[in-house]
Amino acid sequence: MAGKVKGITVELSADATQLDRTLSEINQSTKKLNTELTTVKNALKFNPTSVELWTQKQNVLSAKVKDTKDKLIALKAEQKKLDAKGVDKNSAQYRKLQREIITTESKLKNFKAQLASIGNTRLKALSENFKAVGDKVTKLGQDITTKLTLPLLALGIGSLKTGADFDDSMAQVAATMGKPIDEIKNLRDFAIEMGSTTAFSAKEAADGLNYMALAGYDADTSMKMLPTVLNLAAAGNMDLAKASDMVTDAQSALGLSTDETETLIDQMAKTASTTNTSVDQLGSAILTVGGTAKVMKGGPAELAQVLGLLADNGIKGSEGGTALRNMILSLSSPTDKAANTLEQLGVKVFDAEGNMRSMQDIMGDLGTSLSKLTDEERTQAIASIFNKRDLKSVNALLGTDAQRWDDVAGAIGDAGGAAEQMADTQLDTMSGSLKMLKSALEGAAIAISDVLAPYVRMLAEWLTGLVAKFNALDPSVQRLIVTIG
Repeated sequence: MAGKVKGITVELSADATQLDRTLSEINQSTKKLNTELTTVKNALKFNPTSVELWTQKQNVLSAKVKDTKDKLIALKAEQKKLDAKGVDKNSAQYRKLQREIITTESKLKNFKAQLASIGNTRLKALSENFKAVGDKVTKLGQDITTKLTLPLLALGIGSLKTGADFDDSMAQVAATMGKPIDEIKNLRDFAIEMGSTTAFSAKEAADGLNYMALAGYDADTSMKMLPTVLNLAAAGNMDLAKASDMVTDAQSALGLSTDETETLIDQMAKTASTTNTSVDQLGSAILTVGGTAKVMKGGPAELAQVLGLLADNGIKGSEGGTALRNMILSLSSPTDKAANTLEQLGVKVFDAEGNMRSMQDIMGDLGTSLSKLTDEERTQAIASIFNKRDLKSVNALLGTDAQRWDDVAGAIGDAGGAAEQMADTQLDTMSGSLKMLKSALEGAAIAISDVLAPYVRMLAEWLTGLVAKFNALDPSVQRLIVTIG
């Protein structure tokens, strides 16, 4: 049956009607959200410091992220069904569906970026409003003993500001998850715990939880994944946003569970300490290989092993990821010429059960067969199997001796806790001690803020009521009060 997706006509599966219905509902919802977002943006032009308006914009963008994510899921599900039916992937209509998926992914990334940027703007508006209250509190304190009160007041205001920053980040987590603030107390407590036990502050932990929420994780999964993200960020000396994207994207691309993802991060840390690469470069390489690596016999461990060996030969980051992806494709889906060459050389890519053999075994057999050829024959054979641009990488693996393959594999096989150990090593410095102290002080400030916040709210409400009563007085009475005051 034929169906249309935003002007794209493809031979859809039997569930095409449901897909059309789902996309129609999503598009209608998106249209309403666009209208609401325009209204909020116009209102912000006249009142840019309104916390309420920034919160509304944040909520609308959160809804847009959800709608776009649902659309992407629906499109990918339909593509998967078409793949199962054997629809020609080179047809113009199928490629249009692929482009729609890519466009939707770009929109989702853009909406996430907009949502992430709102926190700072909203915090600025909150800070300006809070400053007004702080000024009134400071004025009241001028009539009390200066030497005792002002330091305490500064501590109180500083703690309240720290608490406000933290609560603003937690409010963003709640908005992203679509939950009221009072339903994420467990997440709030967890962020404070992470802030007191790691080099990251409670606010940074809260931001990390928000990145998890943006990736679609629920509260329990976010709490389980956050320590892994913090360890990766510390071990790789990278910011939380990048570490979060790296973890969630790798998990999605490789189809890993949360436990398997934690193992992968340990394997990345161990590979970085065993081969000539960094955690950051290795992460970029893994994301470049993407789902192509699912066919590798040794899973994520073999993926890290091969990327590490390529890095030993100066082929790092996305360059290494691209090379490995191309090599896997050349071996698993060879051209007729490549398949004939492999057969002549006696090299088997798949075992008797149809599963791909390890790259170490394949490259070992290939190297043995090639050693019997002349240099010219060897070059021609390699070029007939792999892309010319990947010859450097192929030769790098062929030139790696079996002992090095085994050493790297053995190190990665004993990677349990490697990311945490690397993170601890990074903190075993003066700078690391200061980071830990800063996190502990922030935790204390949040505790003080939690105690003071109710009284500050009471004071603010009292001052607001007092001003309202003054405004309601007859102008002559107002002038008399001002004159006497």
